[in-house]
Amino acid sequence: MLWSFCSCLGHCFMNLTASPVSIRICNLSKSYLEGGRQHSVLNDASAQILEGETVALLGRSGSGKSTLLNLISGIDIADSGEIEIAGKLVTSMNDHDRTLFRRKNIGFVYQFFNLIPTLNVGENLRLVMELNNSSAKQTDEQCRALLDAVGLSDRYDSYPDTLSGGEQQRVAIARALVHKPSIILADEPTGNLDEETAGDIWHLLDTLVRPVGGTILLATHSIAAAKRCDRIFELEGGQIHDVTESYA
Repeated sequence: MLWSFCSCLGHCFMNLTASPVSIRICNLSKSYLEGGRQHSVLNDASAQILEGETVALLGRSGSGKSTLLNLISGIDIADSGEIEIAGKLVTSMNDHDRTLFRRKNIGFVYQFFNLIPTLNVGENLRLVMELNNSSAKQTDEQCRALLDAVGLSDRYDSYPDTLSGGEQQRVAIARALVHKPSIILADEPTGNLDEETAGDIWHLLDTLVRPVGGTILLATHSIAAAKRCDRIFELEGGQIHDVTESYA
């Protein structure tokens, strides 16, 4: 299938691919005002990720990895350029539409878990389903199934502060997957964990998402985690580079 995107043909992609494109980024720019000066994070960056791919995003601290994930999810807004997800132009949506699109199509896993401390494990998961107007029966079944899949079926009524870091991250993964999103954005999901637990978390993400054809974009400093992925991108100088062959 011939995919075309944006009017800026000189800079964007028009490739013949075997798999549908899940995420397409075209001439994306983003800057912030810091200390009275504009700091450019992304500068005319372009990339594409195919459906079902697992892609690592490497880059030094401050290179813009988290910014890129926030732009893809619609949490943040680009200065210019376009982001297309599963055929939908996210950058043309208003705030309300971006929020609804994110709730249904994207799951986010953070380094510091971001569980709501006043809600127990089951309530943290149910909240996602309730925001998507799922039925009570479907919500309960899906939440319990995901907790069972991550090995925490006995922690449904526990509160986050009673869990270890690895357990909290497993709950966070269950929460990210509970509404069956097509895309998982993971921002340093193992950066706060020891090496063994980090390996367990990555294995869990891989085994739960890959079999159902989900797409993962993983921002990480870990070369070991990056090498588990299908492709490796590096964010440097505001540009996205495919450096997969460098780590073969």
